[in-house]
Amino acid sequence: MENVPSASTAETKQLGRWVHWTLMIGVAVSGLLLALGLVLLQIQGQAAQPAVSLRPWPLLQNALAGFGEAWIWLGLLALMLTPIVRVAALAIGWGRLGDYRFMFVALVVLILLGLSISLGVG
Repeated sequence: MENVPSASTAETKQLGRWVHWTLMIGVAVSGLLLALGLVLLQIQGQAAQPAVSLRPWPLLQNALAGFGEAWIWLGLLALMLTPIVRVAALAIGWGRLGDYRFMFVALVVLILLGLSISLGVG
């Protein structure tokens, strides 16, 4: 039988809390951005415009200029990034706990997510 380091229950629970908070914060930030975008659209009487750029800097510029649809897109992007942040938190946590097998799997998942994003956007 292999000699695998086992994490204490307290450390494992702490990792679970970190993962829980990454998900909660991601969903909360996304919800706030989506709500802000909807409020701005209603206040300004703007119709949704499909011509908003989804590149990061123009999207931020449009959001700061007060375009509601840009805020909605930022909310959707925050929601899409939430699972990626979760996997990164798990990789870091498993590395700190000495569970290198799971850390390696999480890193592979992050690499695959990065590849799919870069190939899908490009």
